[in-house]
Amino acid sequence: MLNWAKVSAGGRSASSGPFDEGAVYRLGDWLGDTEGLDAWAVLLIAIAGLVVLGITVAGRLDARRGASFAASAGGLLVALAIMEMQYIWSRPAGGGVDLGPTFGLYILLAGGVLAALSRFLPAKQIGG
Repeated sequence: MLNWAKVSAGGRSASSGPFDEGAVYRLGDWLGDTEGLDAWAVLLIAIAGLVVLGITVAGRLDARRGASFAASAGGLLVALAIMEMQYIWSRPAGGGVDLGPTFGLYILLAGGVLAALSRFLPAKQIGG
């Protein structure tokens, strides 16, 4: 998993990933969780979306329902990415400390947007 936040000060920097134990600058910090609850939520939503995609492509689920679920999952991922970014940006940083989201959160945001927009793509089925 890619890092979600990076803090740098005085020529040193540290990154925080979604599953890093005791990592900071995640929504889980605000909730008092150190186990990466937000990372698990993102992983479960993404896996559920992929399972529904596979079932839809295999022809076992109506394409409209599959696309609707994918769009909903994408919307949830976008919301989580934006909340994570907002949480990082809201943390106080001063005295030469630079704090911000990293590539991993931007990838999460882009993936969520693509999943949310997938509802508007033509549906194809394999086989039957």
